[in-house]
Amino acid sequence: MSSKTGPRVFLCNSSSQCDVVPAAFEKCCLSVMGCKENRMDVGFLLCDGKLEVYPSEQGIKLEHQSACPYRFLTPIDLSNILPDCHQGVNVAVAGLVQSSDGQVLLTRRSKHMRTFPCLWVPPGGHVDQEETVSMLYEIRYLTLLLHAYQSKSEIVFAIIVILFQLHQAFLRELSEETGLNFSEDSLSISTLGLWESVFPSVLSMGLPLRHHIVVYLLAQAGENQGTLQSRLKFNEGEVDATAWVDETLAAVIARSDDFGQLMKVPQRYFCATVVENSQMVQRHLPLSNLMSSLPCSGESTQEKNKERLSTGTKFALRQWLKCLHPTPQGSMKRGDSFETVFQMITKSGHQPKKSPFWGQ
Repeated sequence: MSSKTGPRVFLCNSSSQCDVVPAAFEKCCLSVMGCKENRMDVGFLLCDGKLEVYPSEQGIKLEHQSACPYRFLTPIDLSNILPDCHQGVNVAVAGLVQSSDGQVLLTRRSKHMRTFPCLWVPPGGHVDQEETVSMLYEIRYLTLLLHAYQSKSEIVFAIIVILFQLHQAFLRELSEETGLNFSEDSLSISTLGLWESVFPSVLSMGLPLRHHIVVYLLAQAGENQGTLQSRLKFNEGEVDATAWVDETLAAVIARSDDFGQLMKVPQRYFCATVVENSQMVQRHLPLSNLMSSLPCSGESTQEKNKERLSTGTKFALRQWLKCLHPTPQGSMKRGDSFETVFQMITKSGHQPKKSPFWGQ
C-alpha cells in the first residue's frame, strides 16, 4: 500500500455542488451531507487533489457500517483525538477482481499491519496525488451521453473514458500486493460504490486513527480462476493469504450480520492460499472467519485483532451480487439491504427465483 500523501475528501450537502467544504476527520461524512441513515446515493468528482462527494438521486451508493463511530463521539472523545489526525479524510481505492468463471479475489492483511490487521479485503490502498486526474461519475451524465451518441461503440467508449481515471491507482496496488499485472485495457472495470471507512471500527477498540472514503471497483478479467491463481506472487509485507469466492459463498457471507452470530449455518470451510515459512500452501479455513466483520463488545485486545472480513468488503460483495442478479424489469424493486428485501418478500407473499443472491 502506498504511503504517499493523496487527495482529500470534500463534501457538499446539495446536488448543486455549491458550498463544497473539506471533510472533517472527526465527523461522519454521511451526517455532514444530511443523511441520518447508513446509506445514500451520491455522485463524485475527483480532480485537483480533491474527491468531491455530493447527494445525487441518480448516483451510486455511499454507505458506512451500521454503527458509525463518529456518530457516538463525546466532547471528551473529540478533545482526545490525536492532533496528527486532524488532516481531513483520505481517499482509497479497492477492487474485486472477477475471474472469467465467476469468482472474486480476497486477500488477508498481514497480522503486523498497523491498520486492519488480519482482515480479509480486496486488493487496494491509498490514491496518490499524481493519480488524481479529473474524474466524474454520475448516472445523469451517462444518460446525456446515451442521447448524444448514436453508435453503440461510441457510447461504450464514452463510458470507459469516464470510469478510467482511478484505474491506475487500483492496478498499482493490485500489482504491489498480489503480483497480478494487467494493462488498463485488459480488464473491464466498473464502480460498485463508495464506503466510509474508519479505523478502529468500534470505539471500544479506541478513538479513530484513520478515516477514508474507499472507491470500490469491479475488475472483470478474461482469465479463469486457475490461471489467475498461478500468477499470484504475494507481497508478504502486506498480504499473507488469498482466497477466491464464488457467488454462492458470497451470498452466505453477505446475508450474515456484522458479528456473524444471528445466521446459523453448518460448519463449512473455504479454500485459501496461505504463506507459511515463505511458501504458499493450500489450507481449508473456517467459513466463520468471513462471517463476522466487527468485534464483539467485551473482547480482549487479542480477540479484537482476530481474523474477520472488513465491513467494506461485505458491502462490496453485496454490490457485486446485485450486479450479477439485477432486478428484472417490472418486478418488485429491491431494498438497500438483504434484510429489507426478505421482509418485503415475506409481507407480499412473493417467492423470488432461485439464485444465490436471494439465499435460496
